[in-house]
Amino acid sequence: MISEPELEDEDWPERPSGRPGPYGPVVPGQRDGGLGTPGEPGSGPVVVGDGRPAPAPRRAALRWGLCGALVASLLWCGGLTLYHSRSPDLGGYGAERDLCLDAPLTALSKVLGPAGTPEAASDETEAVDSAQCRTDLGRAPRSSPFHTLVATPVGPHGGVRTLVNLSYVLHKSTDPAPEFDALPQPKSPGWALHTVRVPGLGDRAYLITDSVGDMPPTLRVLDGRAEFTLTLRVYSSYDGNRADPSEVRAAYVSTRLVATVLAPAMKDDMRALMKTVRAGG
Repeated sequence: MISEPELEDEDWPERPSGRPGPYGPVVPGQRDGGLGTPGEPGSGPVVVGDGRPAPAPRRAALRWGLCGALVASLLWCGGLTLYHSRSPDLGGYGAERDLCLDAPLTALSKVLGPAGTPEAASDETEAVDSAQCRTDLGRAPRSSPFHTLVATPVGPHGGVRTLVNLSYVLHKSTDPAPEFDALPQPKSPGWALHTVRVPGLGDRAYLITDSVGDMPPTLRVLDGRAEFTLTLRVYSSYDGNRADPSEVRAAYVSTRLVATVLAPAMKDDMRALMKTVRAGG
C-alpha cells in the first residue's frame, strides 16, 4: 500500500523573515502581503471580499448622525423663529364663537327697546375668522324719540322696532386697511352717502348714512386686523311680531336723530363689544 508522502521532511523554501513576501499572509491594510504603512505602496483602504471598501466604523457613523440631527434641529428652530417673526400682529383679537353673547347692546336698548331672541353664526378659516349676530330691538320705550317716529297708527302691539346686524371679521393673512377705506359709492344719480369720521374708536371708524334715508345707519370700525360693522334698520311694526329682514321697509330716520341719538349709542355699544372680544369673551 502506497502512503501519501510525508510533508514534514520536505525541503520547502524558507520564508524571509522581517519583510513581506509573496508568501506572507494578506492582512487588512496590506496589498500583496504589504505592511500597509502610510505613504508606501501597500497602504490604502481596507478591501473586503467583494471588492468594496469596508464600511466606516460605527462610532464615526453615529457621530455623523448626531451632527445631522443637530443641524436639522437648528434649521427647524431658525425657520420657526422666522415664521413667528413674520406672523401678523392680531392685537389680541381671536376667533369669536357667539358674537351675540358679547354684544348686550345696552345703550341702544335704552332708546330702541329691549333685545329679542338673537341669532348668531361664526366661521374660522386659515385666513379669516368671522362672526355675525342678528337681533331685534323693540318696541321703543315711550321716553324715546323713536316711540312716535311713525305717524300712522300701528295698533296696541305695534310700534317702532329695529333690526340690528353685527359682524366681526379678523383678517389673519392680509391687511384690510386699503379695502376698508374704499367706502361704498352712490348707487344712482342723486343718491349720495354721508360719511362721518367717528373719533376715539379703533384705528379709524366711520358712520355712514345716505341723503334720503334708504340706507340704514352703519358704523364701521377698523382696529388693526379686526373689522367691526354695526347696522340698524328701523322699521314700523303693526302687530308687534318680529319682521322678516327681507321684507322690512325701513322707516325714515332724520339725520338729526342719527347724530344726536343713534350715533352716541352705537359708539358706546361698539366700544364695549370690541373690548369684550379683544379680552377673549
